[in-house]
Amino acid sequence: MRIKAVEIRNFRKLASVRLDFAERTTLLVGANNSGKTSALIALRSFLKQGISAFNKNDLTLSRWQEVNEIGVDWASNPAVTPAGTWARLLPSLDVWLHVEDDEVHRVSSLIPTLDWTGGLVGVRFAMQLKDEEYLARAFHDAWGATQALKQAWRVPVPLPTTLNAALSQTAIAVGGDPVADRSARDGSTDEPAAGTGQQRKGIRGAGDLSLWPDDLIDFLSKHFQTHLELRHYVLDPFQFLPPKDDRACVQDLPEDALPLASNPLANIVLIDEINAQRGLGDASESSADVASGRISDTAKLSRQLSDYYTKHLDPAENPGPEDLDALETIAIAQKEFDDRLKQAFKVAFDEMADLSYPGVTDPRIRVASKLSASESLRHESAVSFELERAGGPITSEMYLPEGQNGLGYQNLISMVFRLMSFRDRWLRVGKAAKPTSDEFIQPIHLVLIEEPEAHLHVQVQQVFAKKAFDVLRNHADLLDKPELTTQLVISTHSSHIAHELPYESLRYFRRLQAGAHGADVPTSNVINVDLTYGTTTDTQRFVTRYLRVQHADIFFADALILVEGSAEKMLVPLFIKNHHPALYQAYVTMLEIGGSHAHRLQPLIDALKIPTLVVTDLDPKSKSGPNEPTQRGAEQISGNPTLKNWSDIQTDVDSLLDAEAETKIKKGDGQYAVRFAYQTPVAVSLGTKSEEALPSTFEDALAFENVAFFQGLTGAGLTKKFSDILATETNVKSAAEKLHAALKTGSKAELALDIMVSADFETMKPPHYIDEGLSWLEDRLKKQELNIDGGTDVN
Repeated sequence: MRIKAVEIRNFRKLASVRLDFAERTTLLVGANNSGKTSALIALRSFLKQGISAFNKNDLTLSRWQEVNEIGVDWASNPAVTPAGTWARLLPSLDVWLHVEDDEVHRVSSLIPTLDWTGGLVGVRFAMQLKDEEYLARAFHDAWGATQALKQAWRVPVPLPTTLNAALSQTAIAVGGDPVADRSARDGSTDEPAAGTGQQRKGIRGAGDLSLWPDDLIDFLSKHFQTHLELRHYVLDPFQFLPPKDDRACVQDLPEDALPLASNPLANIVLIDEINAQRGLGDASESSADVASGRISDTAKLSRQLSDYYTKHLDPAENPGPEDLDALETIAIAQKEFDDRLKQAFKVAFDEMADLSYPGVTDPRIRVASKLSASESLRHESAVSFELERAGGPITSEMYLPEGQNGLGYQNLISMVFRLMSFRDRWLRVGKAAKPTSDEFIQPIHLVLIEEPEAHLHVQVQQVFAKKAFDVLRNHADLLDKPELTTQLVISTHSSHIAHELPYESLRYFRRLQAGAHGADVPTSNVINVDLTYGTTTDTQRFVTRYLRVQHADIFFADALILVEGSAEKMLVPLFIKNHHPALYQAYVTMLEIGGSHAHRLQPLIDALKIPTLVVTDLDPKSKSGPNEPTQRGAEQISGNPTLKNWSDIQTDVDSLLDAEAETKIKKGDGQYAVRFAYQTPVAVSLGTKSEEALPSTFEDALAFENVAFFQGLTGAGLTKKFSDILATETNVKSAAEKLHAALKTGSKAELALDIMVSADFETMKPPHYIDEGLSWLEDRLKKQELNIDGGTDVN
């Protein structure tokens, strides 16, 4: 048995998403504020903590207005809403389990019909109103009382003469007049009443005053658990449909659906979690954690070891024959220590006896110890780290206390030990086993880890990603019990962790701008990365291997730039820094990939829907010949597979040269598009007149845009050739042919390096076609930022 998928609706940024679970590890990736943490919180809140974990902020913001509209109606008429109204507004979680034939007895309460033949079963955790009529009446009364109070507050009230005088003196002291100030504020023109001297009328504010409840959402902020609860419903596996436009197709419950008596997964799924706030640098735990005995996520390793010892190793708990020696040792040590205490306190107690206390009838003082191995592990030095010494005799061992080791080292050890503790608690290892108990082990162990990369070096991140699941399964009872399933869900911002796990386990959270799918606030979608490579094995193999070699941050980026070669990879980031400051501040990933392969990334980019700029080469050639300098009217075509197979532009060179900027954009949805940038005509003056230059590559386009810069550029090889050609040639067409020929034998990387170290680099202009493409990407991200920044979710 395992969790196949969950569908989350109306929870924070997750308006309607489907999260498919891998059989082993599921990795949640995506840019900041994309909803990854919300998904983990939803799993924890619905499956583990219950209604007490929820508040008004867990409702998707786009639903607030609809909830408040119900409140507006209730203010005048507290009537029950039509059936199904609240179901589409409140959060819910659908859990789908894959069940083997021999496990049906565990899910008997979830079998939908007698026709069910195995496979999928589903259960909905739905937040619902306990009693809608009671809520409507309670809000109606609270709203009415507030409005009556406001109305009374707005009525003019005569001020006592003495108070009025005091107010006048105060106003004069600060340079104002109470009536004039109030008149300026609320537009009133109250004058002193005739015959009353200093008596004035006061108005306690003519503007609106915010009092609870402002609206129905505000009312629920104080009474959320009073009026809402979680109920559980059986789902129909035949209505478990694939997502549409990356949105979950959540099934509607029948109007006569009856809730289950209790949580049907309580004895099926055990949930453990490690959150991101691990507090490894703190000196102590919170007093609440210590008082309750709970082992918090910020507990030191010594506290974790103590807790593990108490639950699984303490010989005093359910002792067996193997524990008696240890108990005897503790008893002997305790007796000897008690004898020492008695001797040590004898003088003090004898001195008290001289004061006639204790008397004959008074209880006598006795000092005794209680030795506990678990308590002895709770101090700061219970865990320390031994240091190696190089050379010389070892006269004593050297140790560092736990708090003085690196945070990365502490974090790794702590997380691994917690995983071991989770596993052993699930399996009732050691003293946790209770022979007299009728409890049984849950068949599914779900472990949630948030951002394990904190404080970890790259290599350690990779090791943890590969080994975490193995730690959870490293027990003899799990090797021969396939009916016990472990599933691990990790959220991360680390590309190193992402590249260590199979890409079919990645779930990409995509941020959606306000207005997408009818939501008036930013939301998110979830995309299965394993479905995005395309259909051919070659494409899947290429994308997987290429992204791993490049260590690309494609799954965490706001935008993507694909460049043709090493020269572009070195210089385009500098152009962005010097000429496009807004783009420089964004999370942009740049991949170097030749035009003959860039189109292989199209299925992945189209699925992830990341705004992308493809900087490529024109690669002109005759219909029957090799590549040659760009010419008009020569019936040349582009030999670039990316332009031919990905873009919608005609591939004859004349059409490419004259193409409008709009035709170079391949549009997706409202916030996703791909822009193609290739060499375009440049007006150049090498002699006395300006002529049209037709570059074919990044290097000659850069040279024609910066003739004076290249004429003064010093260097060897290709750098010298470019400098000499532009310094001596007066004919633009001839210069283009010579530059094209020089590029066939020279090192483009050396040319780029010579350009970078030039003292005049800051004066260099990027090629027009690249500058135009970067401006497009910059404008797109600016618009996208305006529509996305309204989100309230973290991560």
